Amino acid sequence: MVKNKTRIFLHILFWLSVFTFMYLTSRWPGIKFKEHILNCIVSTLILTIPYYLNIFYFIPKFFKPSKSKIYFVAVGLFIILFVPSGVILIRAIYFLIYSDTFMPSKIVFNQNINMLTWNTILSLAISGISSISFRYFKSNEKILQTENENLKLEVKLLRSQLNPHFLFNTLNVIYFQIDEDLNKSKKTIESLSSLLRFILNSSNKNIILLSEEIQFINDFCALKMSQMEKSWIVNLDIDSFENKKYQVAPLLIFTLIENAFKHFSNTQTHNDFIKIIIKDTNKNIRIEVSNSFFPNKIKQEGGLGLINLKRQLDLIYKKNASLEINTNYKNFMYSVILILPYEIEMYNN
Repeated sequence: MVKNKTRIFLHILFWLSVFTFMYLTSRWPGIKFKEHILNCIVSTLILTIPYYLNIFYFIPKFFKPSKSKIYFVAVGLFIILFVPSGVILIRAIYFLIYSDTFMPSKIVFNQNINMLTWNTILSLAISGISSISFRYFKSNEKILQTENENLKLEVKLLRSQLNPHFLFNTLNVIYFQIDEDLNKSKKTIESLSSLLRFILNSSNKNIILLSEEIQFINDFCALKMSQMEKSWIVNLDIDSFENKKYQVAPLLIFTLIENAFKHFSNTQTHNDFIKIIIKDTNKNIRIEVSNSFFPNKIKQEGGLGLINLKRQLDLIYKKNASLEINTNYKNFMYSVILILPYEIEMYNN
C-alpha cells in the first residue's frame, strides 16, 4: 500500500514537472495567460495517453526478444494515427472554450503536428526507459530475494545437521556414564535438557545476541568439564558481552567448542588441554579455540561440524568473516581462529 502511494506521488510529481517545463518554454508571443495555462494543461493531458499506453500495453505485449520488431511497428503506427488526432482534439477543445477557428491555417497546423510529434516521441521514450528500468530492477530484486531465501533454507539445513551431531555426542557420554554413576548421569541429563532447550529456541532464529551464545557455551563447557577427571585442562578466557548488542548466527561459535572437546587428546598427561578465547577487539569479535590432539591423529578439520561451519560463514557472512585453521604437528596442537563482525548484514538489510 505504501509503495503504491509513493508510485502515485512520483507520477503526479513527474507530470507537474512536465507542465512546468511547458509553461516556461512554450509560451507564444501575444498569447494570453489563461490561454497559455489551458494550452499547457491540455498538452500535458494529451501526452499522458502515449505515456501510459506504452507502459501498460505496448511494452508488456510486444517488448520481447521475439516481438521487438512488432513493438516498433506498433509504436510507429500509433504515432502516425495519434498525432493528427491529438491536434484535432486540441483544436476542438479550443473551439468549445474560445469559439476559436476549428481548423487553423496550414502553417499553424503543421507547427502543431511537428510539436506534438516530438512530444509524443519524447513521452514514449521516457515511458519506455522508465518501464524497462523498473522491470529490470524488479526482476533483479526478485532474483536476489529468491537467492536470499535459498541461502536461509540452506543455513537451516546445515543447523538441522548440527543439532543431531551434538545430541549424538552427548548421549554417547551419558550411555557410558549410567553404569558408572547414576546420580551423575541424572545431572548430566538435566544439563543436557537445558542445552537442548536453547538449541530448539534458537533453531528458528536467524540471529541471536552474542551474550546468549556465550552463556550456552559456558553451560556446555561446564557440562563437559563435570565429566572430566581433570577439569583444569579446560582454560576459558571469555570477555563479558552482557551489555553489548553484538549479533551472531546461532550455534556458530559453539561448533568450534564442540569440535575441540570431540578431538582433544584426553590421555591424562600434562600435555592435554583445551583453550577457548573469545575477545572484543573493538573492531570485531575474535574467537580462538585450540586443543591438543593424539599424535597418531593426522586430520581434525574434516568433520561434519567444521564443514558446516565453513559453509555457514560463506552463506551468512560472505567476506565479512574469516576462518583460520592451524595444525602444529610438532607440539600436537590444533587451533582455529574465527573473526566475526559485530552485525550480520544478511539479516539487517
